[in-house]
Amino acid sequence: MAERSLSGRKTAVVLIGSFAGLALLLTAIGIYGMVVVRAAERSREMVIRAALGADGSQIRALVRGQGARIAGAGIAGGLLPFLAAAPLLQSQLLGVSIGDPLSLILVTVSVLATALLASFAPSRRAAKAAPADLLRNS
Repeated sequence: MAERSLSGRKTAVVLIGSFAGLALLLTAIGIYGMVVVRAAERSREMVIRAALGADGSQIRALVRGQGARIAGAGIAGGLLPFLAAAPLLQSQLLGVSIGDPLSLILVTVSVLATALLASFAPSRRAAKAAPADLLRNS
């Protein structure tokens, strides 16, 4: 009897978890694409920085910082729709308030971690590229 009464709730939790995972995957793909394009646009700047003595770690930090700024803008932009939808979501939460600080911090940290992972490959590529290659591609 209890199993049958909880089956609807379990289905909803699995469905919401699946959509959350899909949203995080799409976030990573979007940030990766934006970082790749932005790094290509800034290739001349990176060449100049390398010519002035910047090493690979500084170039990587430059590209990863761009990914973090993109994620920060996405988090800030997502807060308004979240606050607007909060009353609708409250009925789906059991034992957790909609403004639970731990949940909000965990979501923010997971999005930032996703952004840093998504910008890892473009930052390595930019740091390893020879200045002549960067100039040729721009």
